[in-house]
Amino acid sequence: MSAAAVLALSLALAAPAAAKDIRVAADGSGDYKKLSKALDKAVPGDVIVIKKASGMVGAILKTGATDFVLDGTVPGSPAEAAGLKKGERIVAVDGVAAAGRSLPEVIGRIRGPVGTTVELTVAGEAGERVVPIARGEVRFAIKDDRTKMAIARDEEDFGTAAEYAEKLAEGGAVEAQSLLAFCYRNGKGVRKDPKKAFFWAARAAESGDAAAQRLVAFFYQQGEGVAKDPVQALYWNRKAVEKNDAFAMLNLAVAYENGWAVQADPAAALELYRRALKSGLPSENEADTQGRVARLEASLKAADPAAINARIAADIAAARDRVDAVRAAVGPRAPSTPAPSAPVAPAPRRSDIDDLPAQGAARPHAVAVVIGVESYREALPKADFAAADARLAAEYFKRVLGVSEENLALLVDGRATKSDFEKYFEQWLPNHADKDSEVFVFFSGHGAPDPGKGDAYLVPFDGDPTYIKQTGYSVKRLYAQLGKLPARSVTVALDSCFSGAGGRSVLAKGARPLVTLRTDAPPARVTVLAAAAGDQISNSYEEQGHGLFTYFLLKGLKEKGDFKSAYDYLGPEVSRTARRKYNSDQTPQWRDGK
Repeated sequence: MSAAAVLALSLALAAPAAAKDIRVAADGSGDYKKLSKALDKAVPGDVIVIKKASGMVGAILKTGATDFVLDGTVPGSPAEAAGLKKGERIVAVDGVAAAGRSLPEVIGRIRGPVGTTVELTVAGEAGERVVPIARGEVRFAIKDDRTKMAIARDEEDFGTAAEYAEKLAEGGAVEAQSLLAFCYRNGKGVRKDPKKAFFWAARAAESGDAAAQRLVAFFYQQGEGVAKDPVQALYWNRKAVEKNDAFAMLNLAVAYENGWAVQADPAAALELYRRALKSGLPSENEADTQGRVARLEASLKAADPAAINARIAADIAAARDRVDAVRAAVGPRAPSTPAPSAPVAPAPRRSDIDDLPAQGAARPHAVAVVIGVESYREALPKADFAAADARLAAEYFKRVLGVSEENLALLVDGRATKSDFEKYFEQWLPNHADKDSEVFVFFSGHGAPDPGKGDAYLVPFDGDPTYIKQTGYSVKRLYAQLGKLPARSVTVALDSCFSGAGGRSVLAKGARPLVTLRTDAPPARVTVLAAAAGDQISNSYEEQGHGLFTYFLLKGLKEKGDFKSAYDYLGPEVSRTARRKYNSDQTPQWRDGK
């Protein structure tokens, strides 16, 4: 929306609790002066109506496995009036096939001047049908803060969009992380900051966002916000290519054509240019790419696409092996301060629990803090698979326990410092929990004992077991903070140990395991699931790529649906597996609050 646009609020004559239309006009009238105020005022069920020359039909689309699917219609929109149904697929727009095009391109074709008509070919259970729809006012139904962020972004109010994105990104919303990367890189709505741009792009890239993966590749290529690393640049472009990102295909094609950080291969470049054209490019890129194709076709005369694609796939696999070998040889890099954890290039180990459960019912009062610390700033041994534990636990909490993205904070490696522990346990959680809340806390990483008093500490990213009282976050402090919450219940799962005898525990230099550990009882309404008894270690499960406790906990949640049933299942499984595979005693604990 232009800077000159102002807002007018129009309330329908209805009961106070009824949904309302918040109208955005360009004529200087109205009570609101900024879009941000209107969005702050809006509650779920309200509709933002923007009056301008370009209109829309109000169809809410999402990308399906191979096409575009209707995820609903905006209340009062032309799409709703035309009878479009949730679940129907968009086959064509004005006779132009939607297959092979990007979501923004399909949406762009659907939109047009107010009063004009667009014909959508949709397919559903009753077969295909052509639906003519007159474009009307731009209407956005408010569902949550993600909707508000998207509205502000679409209207180019990047300041407001960034405000919503900051809140959502902390909770793990990938689209918000990707938007923040764009804002910080370009100085849109926030002060330009390449390091923050790289940080948020890396988080979104690790979650599989293709555009963010391409942006991370650019940062590594240019040395923007991070040290130059051509190998990482190629790796992340290849990851985006695997998701059919057309611009990443162009980037990789240029690298093959010119021999940039990879052996020159004009045939591979040609096939990537062809794939980019099929995937859909803006007109300004399409003409240049067609010229490159024509030039390479003339020089090569013929090329076997199947052979070239096989060569590209082999090259991607070889690149993964090279990255694995380099990282195994040099170990994890020490990040600069402040800095995010470096993107993990090797493909993660696959486990049966990595196949996510179906989405369950939402629980609006569920709140969660999920933490995984695998690599530490200090010279500590890695807590193998702790980062993967946390990321997967966050997905399970959303799907099985009904936690919304807005109510979930995911902290991994460099985002899990002691100050982050204090922020999220002592400010963020009290701000999000109320008397009806179900609070869930998950920690995967090292624990450490205080050799003098035997108190147990969680070790943050910047923790040092030699100075554990100053740099760690004590379990006693955690229990005290959770006990203050007005929540109906609090459940804590700790895939850590505190014996100092190895596994997921570390000890100050010179101290001798086993330390006599003091076990504090959790407070009322707080239940703790601990990975092991106080004198035991918490093992990693190499074959599954997760902590042993985490693996069976998530498997239990997937199959049983709640923590108590999951614990009843995991207890004997963890103990049996620890004995058979590691000749180790590991007995998970269930501790109810007193």
